[in-house]
Amino acid sequence: MELLIDPEFKKWIMPLRDDEYLGLEENIMMYGCTQPLDTWNGILIDGHNRYKICKEHGIYFEIHE
Repeated sequence: MELLIDPEFKKWIMPLRDDEYLGLEENIMMYGCTQPLDTWNGILIDGHNRYKICKEHGIYFEIHE
């Protein structure tokens, strides 16, 4: 599933440090994406890093509208 990423909204999200991102990636690789990604009308609201990791590694994720 492809979600829309609103650049205006995304600019308000603080980026993770490299070690935080790697830790999240390791966790998702080990346990899967255990928290649904929040969307509104098909636009990703919360879970940008989880979405990127899941898409890169072909990991299933759920969405919460």
